[in-house]
Order: sequence, then C-alpha cells, then structure tokens
Amino acid sequence: MGKVVDEFLSTPIPAEVWHYTNVAGFEGILASGRVWATEAHFTTDETEFVHAREVARQFLEKFEPQDDNTARAKQAALDTLAHAFDRGPLSQSKTEIFVASFCATEDLKSQWMEYADAGRGVSMAFDLRHVRPPKEMASAVTFAPCLYRTADKEQMLDDAMSDWRNTVADLHHKTQSKQWAGEQLANWTLVDRIYCIPFDQQALLKSNNEQFHEQLHAALTRTSFDLLRIASHCKDHAFHQEAEWRLSLPHTKGAPMKHVEILHRGPNNAIPYIAHNLFSEKLPITRVKVGPLVESTEPIEILLKQYGYDVPITKSTVPLRTAASIK
Repeated sequence: MGKVVDEFLSTPIPAEVWHYTNVAGFEGILASGRVWATEAHFTTDETEFVHAREVARQFLEKFEPQDDNTARAKQAALDTLAHAFDRGPLSQSKTEIFVASFCATEDLKSQWMEYADAGRGVSMAFDLRHVRPPKEMASAVTFAPCLYRTADKEQMLDDAMSDWRNTVADLHHKTQSKQWAGEQLANWTLVDRIYCIPFDQQALLKSNNEQFHEQLHAALTRTSFDLLRIASHCKDHAFHQEAEWRLSLPHTKGAPMKHVEILHRGPNNAIPYIAHNLFSEKLPITRVKVGPLVESTEPIEILLKQYGYDVPITKSTVPLRTAASIK
C-alpha cells in the first residue's frame, strides 16, 4: 500500500464533525438511528468519484519519461487508469461507492444555505473517532477529509499508481538487461544440473513469464485498491468551502450487503442509498446547533428528548436575516 495514501487515510479524526440537514431530515435521523449514504455517481457533483481519473490523467500526461523503461511505465499507468474506471474495479458497472458527508466546521453559511433549509435547519455534531476500520483489516472503507487542491490530489494519486508504474518499469528493465538474463539462465541451468534434467529453454521462458504475470497482477491489485480508497476523497476545488469529511463505503455491485439494505429514492426511485448506523448502536451525537433563521429551539429540544438524546443545543451566530425583513 502507498505510504502517502496510508498516511492520508490515517488523518486524525476530529472530536466532532458536523452534518447539516433540514428539520424533517433531523427527525428522520433521530427516529431511525441512521444517516443516509448516497451512491457517489448520484450526488449533485457531476464529477463525483471520476474527478480523480481526470486529475491523474492530466498529471501523468505532464510526466516526461527519462528512458524507454519510464516511457512504457507511463503508458501502462495511463492504460491501467482508463481500464480501472471504464471496465475495472472502479467502474460504475462493477462497484458502488456509498458516501455519507460531514463537515469540519459547525457554523458555515454555505452549508446552512445549501443543506439546512436556507438557515432554518440544524447542524448535528457526531463523534466518529471510532468509525474508521483498523488499518490491519486492509478495508476499503475510509473516513477522511476531502482533497480540493490540485497538488494534494496529484500527490495522492501518484502514490496510488506507484506500485503499478514502478513494477512495469522494473520488469521492462529486466527484460532488456543481458546481466539479468544471464543470472536467470545460470540459476536455471544450475537447478537442472542438480536434478540431472536437460536444459529446457521454453520452460525457462514460461517460468519467467509466469513470474512477470504474478508481479504485474499483484501490483495492479495494490494500485486498484489504493485508487478505490482515494478516488472518493478527491473533489473539484469549487466545493472547497464545504470542508468535507467523508465516510466512503465501497460495495461490489450485485453482491449482497451485510447488515444494510440498498434503498432507492428520488425521481423514479433512481438514486441508490443506504441508511447507515455509523457502526454504533446509538448515533454518537454530541451537540446540535440550530440555523441562523430558526426562531425557537423548543421543537428541536422536544425531538431530542423524544428519541432519547440529551445533548447541548446552541444557535448559529451567522448574521442572516430573512428576505422579508429587508427594507
């Protein structure tokens, strides 16, 4: 696994992350004990998930090969990237990516306006420091911030593709090296002499090809896994004000999901989503903030008590006024 990717996906989780919603959504979350995670290809961001592909492609195109080995590695990386997103493990036909969105900031005007009924909703604080699977599980489930700066995304995607790129360059170097070929031949003939077996050139070539295939397959698996983990955290810079932390839940399309059911909503029930409990028996809500245009906190207090939550309630300090009050 890529060192840079692993370090990023291990970014310390804040004690609180925030989820903005309207009052009806707030009650739905409390009543069900679950938060919706929408399939990434159906969010309002039309570049969702596939944005990483374009960033990686542009980055690779800028790379100037120093020799034939790195030229082949560059082309192999471009081909692998295209295959992964078009027909491979990152394609929409093979994998669903369910994402639940949170915000690092508790009182953000753009979030109130976009997701919380134009300032009449609520912002819920969650303690999700438990939600990330242990690193030793090698799970594709991630909880990490989103990346908005091009340089940050390029660094992460370059690291994700490094296994494949380096393996291709190394194997091509070996096939062009007389020294390596001589060493392989010497080792092979030594074994043949020990076991009194006649030298078989075709068997040697077959063995080398099998080794190359195994190394390429292993590198491709590692690269695909890293791309799968990082792609949903790469966002267009236009969304940077959202300061998003994202729980990403990949799922092989067509396979049954454990403990949750894939549901559908929206026009013609076309939008897949899951209602997730955030790996908790009871949602880890720590605080609630009401929007700048909420007149009274009493209805929110009643809902919290009704569903067994005793947490502090504060009011947004964003100085908004209603359109009707403007003279």
